[in-house]
Amino acid sequence: MNLKISRLSVLLSILVSLFAIFVSANGIFNRDIYLDVLKSGNINEFLLHGSKAQDIFMLLSSISLLIACFVFFRRPGTKKMIFILGILSYVFYGYALYSVQGMCTEHYFLYLVIFSLSIYAMISGFLSFRKDVFGNYKLKKSVKIISCVYLVAILSVLVPIWITFLFSDMQNHIPADTYGVFVLDLGLVFPAMAISVFMNIRGIGFGYVLNGVLLIKALTICLSVAFGELYIANVGKISELNVFLFGIFIVLGMTALLINFLFFKNLKTDI
Repeated sequence: MNLKISRLSVLLSILVSLFAIFVSANGIFNRDIYLDVLKSGNINEFLLHGSKAQDIFMLLSSISLLIACFVFFRRPGTKKMIFILGILSYVFYGYALYSVQGMCTEHYFLYLVIFSLSIYAMISGFLSFRKDVFGNYKLKKSVKIISCVYLVAILSVLVPIWITFLFSDMQNHIPADTYGVFVLDLGLVFPAMAISVFMNIRGIGFGYVLNGVLLIKALTICLSVAFGELYIANVGKISELNVFLFGIFIVLGMTALLINFLFFKNLKTDI
């Protein structure tokens, strides 16, 4: 790894984590943050409770990111950077949604700051991996197959569902409340998964890095969505538990947890 560039990425990630900890904690404990937006009509009650649920999960993820950054400074390593980028991708995703969908709370400028810092932290993080050592990266064939099958399964399940939702919105000429999810997934996340699978099949070293980041991203986002469905049904009490969506995301999330364990245990890198 290029330690100079990696440290820049980690420094930016520390800033991201600190801002995210502040914003998510405030979203949890300051009930007026989202109530004011609800009263304006910009969000409905479902999104209000969904935002609260995301803040809880985001707080835990941001604290994990901060701890991982300090661990990296003490002892740098390729796997640690992959983990940091994976958590960072979740933080980026969460605040990209708020930025794109115009969640105009009093923290909106901070959402933009986190969104922007996350992009440059990820860019510098990916650039810190040295091309000349990618050939030394090794991953057990069975783990490579399992991780690729998992990413393909996500694409096979979610792409048709998201496109079906989009067609419905297009027919009604009205975007869904969560249209930002479709923008980020279909425009960024799903193509990255397809590229990762292609690179792993071809044995391209950078594909292992991208694979690890996406596995962490899948773990966090799937468990976050599953937690959100439970939170809205049990705490918000505004709708019944969507068993279909909860079932999909809890299965995907727990599967990702197992695959992440296998991936990081079996990945061999330069450091």
